[in-house]
Parts: sequence; C-alpha cells; structure tokens
Amino acid sequence: MEEFSISKIPSKFNTLQKAVITLVVANAADWGVLPLAVTNIVENQATFTPLYSLSTGKTTKSVGNTTNRDAYVTDFFYPALETLFTKYLINNPAISAADKLAMGIHEPNTNRTPKPDPDTSPVMKIAGNGEDLLLVVTMRNAATNRIGKPAGVGFCEIWYTVDSPVPVEVTDTNLKKNISNSGDTMTFLGTQQGKKMYYFARWVTKNGHFGPWTKLLNVTIP
Repeated sequence: MEEFSISKIPSKFNTLQKAVITLVVANAADWGVLPLAVTNIVENQATFTPLYSLSTGKTTKSVGNTTNRDAYVTDFFYPALETLFTKYLINNPAISAADKLAMGIHEPNTNRTPKPDPDTSPVMKIAGNGEDLLLVVTMRNAATNRIGKPAGVGFCEIWYTVDSPVPVEVTDTNLKKNISNSGDTMTFLGTQQGKKMYYFARWVTKNGHFGPWTKLLNVTIP
C-alpha cells in the first residue's frame, strides 16, 4: 500500500500542487483520471494561484491575503488534492515510479516502528463562526492538549443526527462526516437551522484502526 504526503508549508504545497496537476493534466487518459476530476482540480488551482501570489508578493503580502490563501487551501484545495491522490494516484500501476516520486507518492517504510492505535478519544469543539448553517470543527489530541491529530491518525470520524430523537449510542445516529484537519467545516440545510446536532467522534488511523468514541456531544446549528 503506497503512501503520500501533502505539506502544509505554503511554498512546498505550491510546488507540489503544480507538479501534481501538470502531470495529471498530461496523463489523465492513461492514468484513468476522469475528465470531471481533472476539471475540478484545475479549477482549484486557478483559484489558488492568484491567492498565493498575493500572499507572497513584496507589495501585496499581508495578514489578510495570507488568511485568504490558507482558508482556501484548508476548505477546498487540500481536500481536493487528497481526493485526487486517494481515488486516482496512489496504488495506480499505470503511473511510472519517476512520476510517483515527483508527486510525493512512496512505499511505506517498513523499518519504522508502527504507531500504536489511539487510546483516547478526540477533544472536540464544534462551533459556529458567525455564518448561517456552518459549523467549524476543532479537534485536539487529548494526550498533548494540542490542536491536531495524534501520530498515525488519518482523520476524525463523526457520526451524528440532527434534532430528535436524542441518540443514546452511536448506532442511533444516521449521518457521517470524516474530518481530516482541525478547522474543516460542516454545512447544513436551511430546514436544520436552530436545531441540535448530536454527535459522537473517534480517531481513525491511516491503517483503518480506530480509538474510543467520545461521549455524546451536541451543538446548535446556527
């Protein structure tokens, strides 16, 4: 099973996305990447490029432009790249070893000490940011009390339900959301505004293992 990594450092992220998208556009048919997926990632790049330029230009660099760039990466571009890697690029035998290396795809290092499965549940804060029908997810590693995931964790799995009946156990919920990064958002329908979202959450590792569930939590949809 191959692995990939996408750096959050802006300059490295920019370099990687350019390399990946250039190769995908040139080889989409051979690699089995559907036209809609190519269009989607190219559109993400087209939106990101001027944001990146403004955030790094000598005369345009500012806190505001940096914030706009980072928000777009977190909310749209990073998830789109993750989907592209997961769905089309890793473990794709049509892609040469050189192209995989250029895109940061590699075989896992079997000499590494395996990361233990998480033994604590995430510390969750899901709250509004002033925008209707949108909630922002903040998750902390209980062992360090730092924002982010424990080592080896791929995402936070959230099972939830909106309005009544109030769930007692995870099996009583009917909706699911995977959160890859603290700061990711959840959006809701207009008919759900003002209602309670009840949820449980747990860590899921990159190997598909998981940690314990949180207790039942709730938040009001703004």
